[in-house]
Amino acid sequence: MTKPTILQIGPKPPQGFGIVAYIEGLLGSNLSKKYQFIFLNTKGSKIFRVNKLFRAVLTLYHSLILIIILIFRRPDLVHVHTSSGTSFLEKSLLGIICKCFGVKVIFHIHGADFDQFCFRGNNRIFVPKILSLMDKSIILSNAWYERFKEVIPSKKMIIIPNAVDVNDFSFEQKKKGRNESVNILFVGSICNRKGLVDLAYAVRNLIDSGSVKFYLDILGGEENREEMIEITRIYQKLELENFMKFHGPKYYSEKITFFKNADIFVLPSYNESFGIVNLEAMASGLPIISTKVGAIPEYLVNGENGFIINPGDIEQLTKSLKILIEDTKLREKMGNNNRQKVIEKYDWSIVSREIDSLYQSLLV
Repeated sequence: MTKPTILQIGPKPPQGFGIVAYIEGLLGSNLSKKYQFIFLNTKGSKIFRVNKLFRAVLTLYHSLILIIILIFRRPDLVHVHTSSGTSFLEKSLLGIICKCFGVKVIFHIHGADFDQFCFRGNNRIFVPKILSLMDKSIILSNAWYERFKEVIPSKKMIIIPNAVDVNDFSFEQKKKGRNESVNILFVGSICNRKGLVDLAYAVRNLIDSGSVKFYLDILGGEENREEMIEITRIYQKLELENFMKFHGPKYYSEKITFFKNADIFVLPSYNESFGIVNLEAMASGLPIISTKVGAIPEYLVNGENGFIINPGDIEQLTKSLKILIEDTKLREKMGNNNRQKVIEKYDWSIVSREIDSLYQSLLV
């Protein structure tokens, strides 16, 4: 029996965070045994992303490639991965082209600020119209679903969370004494919206308290060069060099090694859609400190598997870090709870069933 062909449209792995990491997990899941995945890679170089003319040329190129795929490969279903801004504009055109060829289309909403983008100015009319044209939109959280149903028909949306492959991440109990240094880990883009300036001041507060031993590892590349330069300048100004290090982006085994060696994971973002790196930390059995944004409050319960704080609350960030640094048993308890939660709700073996069910409903 011939497997149904599903065209994935989005930035193609390997090496990346966010959408790229999600797509890599999707392609590596057991869904690949049931479906034939083909790909239209929309990931362009940085010059194509920042220059409007080059972006228009790239969109035209992607449109032509898509038409060729639709004519000669004839996919049974199209799964479009989009974020906000120019990504949504381009994917809207590609989605409409697919509909013109009579192919059913799923729009998968990623991107930390998509909820704000959807309700900004004329987008409040444009975005719902596009999503209403598509056959289904995957929404990552209950919070976004409740917000979007103001402008998008409920029957056009389905909530499916992000996922990780638990087996990719090692889990072992870390028995550290009170006087041993605790490893804190941050993974994500080096930009303001990730709360790295707040983290710098929280680290300075911990140093000034003089009562805790720790080291902070920061993994990630630039999202905005000017912001990255300013953030590194702040860390230098606060004289944090002996207590932390910027390692740049790390992938696969290198990233997993950092998770394995960490004791605490921190993501003090100002916006997130879901926060895949939080799931990776949970799979690694780490307690998490993160913020009340996006889907995070739906899987992070204060005091149970980590601490959840308001964005920009440096005092709470400092306090939460200090508590976890000093309490080995609490770290162990929260880490165990996180590992179990990922296994039960967010492993690809679980989430892939929900995607499979959606695919089947649209392939009839």
